[in-house]
This record gives sequence, C-alpha cells and structure tokens, in this order.
Amino acid sequence: MEQSLRDEEIKHFHLLEDMICLKQQAAAHLNSRNDRKSRAREVYLQTAARSKVTVESSLSAPSSRSASPKNSNSTDTRHRSLFRSASVSSPRIFTSIQEMFESKRRVQSVSSVDDYLYRPARIGGGARVPARALSVVEAHEQGINAVKFSYSSDLLATGGTDRVVKLWDVKAGSFSYRGTLEGSTEGITSVEFDSTGTRILAASYNKSALLWQLDNSVPKLTLTGHSKKVTAAKFSVRQVVTGSADRTIRLWDLRRAAWCPAAYRNYLLREK
Repeated sequence: MEQSLRDEEIKHFHLLEDMICLKQQAAAHLNSRNDRKSRAREVYLQTAARSKVTVESSLSAPSSRSASPKNSNSTDTRHRSLFRSASVSSPRIFTSIQEMFESKRRVQSVSSVDDYLYRPARIGGGARVPARALSVVEAHEQGINAVKFSYSSDLLATGGTDRVVKLWDVKAGSFSYRGTLEGSTEGITSVEFDSTGTRILAASYNKSALLWQLDNSVPKLTLTGHSKKVTAAKFSVRQVVTGSADRTIRLWDLRRAAWCPAAYRNYLLREK
C-alpha cells in the first residue's frame, strides 16, 4: 500500500508538471498573439499619421457670384487655409489615438502586488486603489464580529466576542472612542442603528438580541426566545426582526416588547 501511495504521488507530481507546462505554453502563445496585434496596430497608426489628408471642396462648380477674379482668389485662399489646418491638426489626432492604444494587454500567469495598487486610466487621470488604511485602532480585547455606521456616517458601532459594543466618533479619517455598551453575557454577532441614530440593536451568542439607547450603557430591552445563537437583527420602524442559527426568524413589537406570533405566522403563510 505504501508503494502504491508513492506511485500515485509520483504520478500526481508528473501530471501537475504537465499542467503547468501547458498553461505556460498557452500564456506564451497568447502573449505573442497580443504582441503581433499591438505591432500591427502601431504600424497602421504610424502609416496613417504620415499619410496626407486631402480635403475636397464641395464648391467645385463656379457660381455667378464667384465669377470675378477677386472672389476666385478669396475662395482659393479659404480652401488653402482649410487644407493647411487639416494637415496640421491631423497628426495630433493620430497621435492621441496612438497614445490610447499604447498600453499593451499581456496575459501573465502570476500578477505582482503593484498591478493592484496603481493602474493608469485610458483617458483622463489615474485610478488608484487604497494601499493602506487611514487609521488603525486596537478596538476590542478579542475578535470583532460586526461593524456598522449610523445613517449620518459620523458614528461607528463595533461588536465582538468580548461581549461589548463600542461606539466611535469618525472625523477626518480617524476614530475617537465615545463609549461602551454592556449587558451581553456572550459575544456579539451583529450590530444595527435605527433610522434616528438614537438606538442600537445587537445580536448575541446568548440566544438573544439587546437594545440600547445611546445615552445609556445598560440595555433597555433583551429579546429572548431563540433556541440557538442569534446571528442577525434588523430594525423596521417600531419592529425588530431577528434571525438565528435555529433556522427561524422572529418579529418583535417594540411597543409591547414581545414576540409577535401573528406577524410571524403571516410571514410563514406568505412564504408558503
């Protein structure tokens, strides 16, 4: 059995080498074809740039007004100036077209990191992808599971496995600590702001969801009823919906602070 295993490993190694070789050959073939197309395009543009632009006048037949030598001379002068402007501006047009096609597309089997940091745009300026973060903060003592901006985008809430929700003011690309919301006995899985930005809803591993007011670190409500961890919680005006690992969703009426079985039953009927 060990000998058979070694034979299979050797066969696998040879197959892998053959596959890599075939990919390299295909990439080289595609690169050479792209190079040929690019060279042909450059030759065509250079030939077009060197060629003269002829402008034919639509006023070839003399009219009654242009019978005099004075009018004839003015018409010839206008045609010559038009031909001169076209012949002078045409190389600029071909040069701009050539610059658009100068960037060659090549197929690479392995891309470098610089390819993802900066790529010049074809027309206009440059397109840049952020290469580093503006601000880095050690926010929680343990892992962070959820981050959420308020609707005004000036307040950030983060929740993690250290069982707390922390609030951060976001200004000028930096974070400043604002406060901590406590009350959960296990880790936080999701956080959500309401539309007014005055309340925060968080789902937790302790089979419940918690509701805080921003000015109070103690939870105002604790919504319990799921049999497993709550993984999602969302606001809907005066209601809250929660989703759990027990494969159920529950609708809660915040005015009564209780689960709405009728709404949940209607939802199930609609789904059926």
